[in-house]
Amino acid sequence: MDYTNYKNIFANFRISILFSTSLDILKKICAEINPTPPLLIESQDYLFGDLRQKKVAKMTRENVLTLQIAEEFCSDAEDLLWGPGCVTLEAFTEITNEAAKRLSEFAGTLELNGLKNISNKAAEYLGKHNGGLELNSIKYLSSLAAEGLGKHSGWLELNGLTSLSGIAAENLGKHDGALELNGITNLSSLAAEGLGKHSGWLKLNGLTSLSGTAAEHLGKHDGALELNGITNLSSLAAEGLGKHSGWLELNGLTSLSGIAAEHLGKHDGALELNGITNLSSLAAEGLGKHSGRLKLNGLTSLSGTAAEHLGKHDGALELNGITNLSSLAAEGLGKHRGWLKLDGLNSLSDVAAENFSIYEGSLSLTGLRGLSDKAVRFLSRYDGKLCNYGIFYFGSDIEAMFRKERCSVLFLNESLFQLIDECRKPNSFRNLLRDLRSISDTEVERLGEHSRGLELNGLTALRDETENIGKQNSPQE
Repeated sequence: MDYTNYKNIFANFRISILFSTSLDILKKICAEINPTPPLLIESQDYLFGDLRQKKVAKMTRENVLTLQIAEEFCSDAEDLLWGPGCVTLEAFTEITNEAAKRLSEFAGTLELNGLKNISNKAAEYLGKHNGGLELNSIKYLSSLAAEGLGKHSGWLELNGLTSLSGIAAENLGKHDGALELNGITNLSSLAAEGLGKHSGWLKLNGLTSLSGTAAEHLGKHDGALELNGITNLSSLAAEGLGKHSGWLELNGLTSLSGIAAEHLGKHDGALELNGITNLSSLAAEGLGKHSGRLKLNGLTSLSGTAAEHLGKHDGALELNGITNLSSLAAEGLGKHRGWLKLDGLNSLSDVAAENFSIYEGSLSLTGLRGLSDKAVRFLSRYDGKLCNYGIFYFGSDIEAMFRKERCSVLFLNESLFQLIDECRKPNSFRNLLRDLRSISDTEVERLGEHSRGLELNGLTALRDETENIGKQNSPQE
């Protein structure tokens, strides 16, 4: 097989695969596509991925990425059928200004994570690049280099930086697009002021603490803000972040004081606090004043008083870590308005079901594994959108729920079989079993008796006995 044929074969694969896979994987790909001995690839000059860039790097001075190499890789990527995609050149630790200029013209993602240093001029050129840019091995960035990269448009990763000067932060704050600085462990007030002017997604997950002044500056940031490394938040820092508008992640916090919660309750936008495992009534009262999506998926239990406060929250509320809900807690959450997710619940009392039957909003209970007949009757009155895929105990009124296409099941039982057999319009249950993953021999026999069409597209474990379903289950015209 000649060079052209191999290039055509490779052109059918995603560019991200081509520029990151090893020779062994490429051999396997070729072997699966064509029985021609894959060893022929070793005789070709056109080699992709790590093998190729390392081979080229050994031929250059100290792994320097030159204009010639950049031109070759960019031309190859740009020639692919579906567009430029991504160029990975992580074997190179240095880059010439000319190479940086050529790469800036490339329309796809640039992965230059091997670079240890970057000149001010190279940064200026790369700042003109439009697309993803990864420079995760750079440990130091001068203010001039930051000025150049600050003009970049697209996703920018600088996760190798451990510190940032105020001027450099000021320059990066002008960057347009997502900015990752997850390696920074300490942020001065001056640097925070500069980054606070950034607009877009800002990731600072390496920070473990934040001063009140720094938080005040970051509170002015426009866009999503990730601070998942912070394990303790002072009331002053919470006050500053409470002024932030946009998506805010603080998933490293395991607890929250009442005062801090009060400040965060003033935050405008989605708020993630998935690390909190215990929520006091005072903290719940503060968060209950929040407006927007609120995620508290780390909680495993909730008191009635805390639930009462969270029930006043305005927006989507996620409490997927809770496995058991008291009647008082259900009563409190039943007053919530909006999307309520309680996917960790595996059971629901009759009283709780009655409270949720009058819930105003969308309700997600996908973890439920059992309901009493009485609970089913209560939920059947619910007039909103109910996501519930786990129920396997059915009462006589479950038909009303399924007719509204609110449910599907993960398990089968006798009640369900009787329901399907007795239903006057069996086709209304066509999608009922779409989430069924496995099936027993007995269940196969029962389904084989079904005279109408059923969809079992979710099955991952089929036995030979299921063949009779296809014979007896063809949909009636």
